[in-house]
Amino acid sequence: MEKVLAVIISYLLGGILSGEVVALLSRVDLRKKGSGNPGATNAYRIL
Repeated sequence: MEKVLAVIISYLLGGILSGEVVALLSRVDLRKKGSGNPGATNAYRIL
């Protein structure tokens, strides 16, 4: 049961875009700036 829970939590955490989190904290919409990609590279370029 612990392994199943660990897999589910890992899957959910892996689905979070780090660039999107940083942009949310900076109050910037990455989809409207730069390349339009909400990923970490675009966040690095914009922020």
